[in-house]
Amino acid sequence: MPYDTLNTDFLVKQHDGTYKKFNFSTIAEIITLTNGNTVQMAITALETAVSGATALTVVDTIAERDAIDNPAVGVVVLVKDASDDPTVTAGWAKYLWDGEDWLKTAEGESIDLNLVWSAISGRPSSSSAAIDQAVLDDHIHSNKATLDKISEVDGAPQYNGTPIQLGPMVAISTTEPTDQPEGGLWFKPISE
Repeated sequence: MPYDTLNTDFLVKQHDGTYKKFNFSTIAEIITLTNGNTVQMAITALETAVSGATALTVVDTIAERDAIDNPAVGVVVLVKDASDDPTVTAGWAKYLWDGEDWLKTAEGESIDLNLVWSAISGRPSSSSAAIDQAVLDDHIHSNKATLDKISEVDGAPQYNGTPIQLGPMVAISTTEPTDQPEGGLWFKPISE
């Protein structure tokens, strides 16, 4: 007798000569997985995930979340006051049941992340210690002693306590420039 659909009943002959009827939903309900859930629970969670919709339950407290009887894998619970969770100071949090534990997926105050440098995709090739040192050195100059001599008095720049003259530092003229500061350069063309 061929079985060509999953909805077909399966008959198993018993020791007394009678047949016991089984179908997939019955079998799925009695087979227990290593995490304690039944195969049917896993199928239901898979159907929910595949459909793109997850069940969302809203409760007031962590105690109410913990009192949910036999939650299906993939169930999402929004706890309005999750302050009994040590990682939540105040406000709501969202949890996902993975078959063994409630995993926090979001919260009203922030998201807690615990990242491992080596596990970050696309991370810089520099070590975290090298990056930390670069941050510390981000405004260090090899000529710091020289730069420290630059100052300002009454809006006028100074170098090592001496006013810096602003004006034409380089002049190209046949006549001597009258406004050139001390140390300025004068290029006087030579006439032939």
